[in-house]
Amino acid sequence: MLGGSILSLLCLLLPPLFGEGYQTLKDITNGHTSQVLDNSFFGYINSNEWVLILFLGLICLLKVFATAVTIHSGGNGGNFAPSLFAGGILGCFFASLFTLIGIDNVPETNMILVGMAGVMSGVMYAPLTAVFLIAESSEGYDLFIPLLIVSVTSHLIGRWFSPISPDLNEMAVKGKIFTKEYDKNLLSLLQTADLIETDFQSIYVDDTFQELLELVKNGKRNYIGVVNENGVLEGTISLDDLRPYMFHDRDMSVLTVRELMKVPPVVIDARNDIFSIIRIFDKSGTWYLPVNDSDARFLGFISKSAILTKYRQLLKDYS
Repeated sequence: MLGGSILSLLCLLLPPLFGEGYQTLKDITNGHTSQVLDNSFFGYINSNEWVLILFLGLICLLKVFATAVTIHSGGNGGNFAPSLFAGGILGCFFASLFTLIGIDNVPETNMILVGMAGVMSGVMYAPLTAVFLIAESSEGYDLFIPLLIVSVTSHLIGRWFSPISPDLNEMAVKGKIFTKEYDKNLLSLLQTADLIETDFQSIYVDDTFQELLELVKNGKRNYIGVVNENGVLEGTISLDDLRPYMFHDRDMSVLTVRELMKVPPVVIDARNDIFSIIRIFDKSGTWYLPVNDSDARFLGFISKSAILTKYRQLLKDYS
């Protein structure tokens, strides 16, 4: 609803934003640039070149915003038509600006076509497609060299800021496609749920030292989770923490688990992705870290060795 309201307001103020924009492109390509002001708020202002240039600039900038709002609000749309529209308007904007500052014989139609190719190449990372599409659809093969120069320049600038196409970037981040960053691609295949080791023991925070010893005797792990009556993690105990007390001469029956446990430097959330988990391990400098669910209940531990083992297996599978 919010997205629809924003789009409705934009289309009311700037009518050329409504629809795919092909009629507007046709008008400015045929030299009827002033017609873009029709039925808009700007049409009621004393018409001059500066008003037109301002209007074209606003259309170009807000078309990008309107497209993003449409897609992220659940509307149907892509980037093909908006890139052609924004590129054509951008070319017309600069042609009108150059004419206004005194440059003679500015080829407005040619700049519109070149602008369309440039924006399309930068957005879709397809410079040759942009060149041949614009040249073929406009029968403007005389513009082949300018189209090629602008498209390649736009493509290189886009690749400089983002090596991966905007269409593929989200999937690359989620690990759904492979890129040149092979290590990250493999790590992205690791799921947090598969790394959690749940065969660790847990003990209540108010249990006694003797109960803890009995648990250690029957256990096979070096770490024990300490929880309260609700299963919420309070701390951890390792065998290294227990050794000084296990062979102590004084009476240990008065000790409780609460006195022996240590609060972990950080707790992993089960919703964290693998990259967050690796950063946590690097920052904490530990080998084992406890894992909680969204309600802070203890699930188990994740170890560096588990991550390395899974990673090595992936290397074998994809080599």
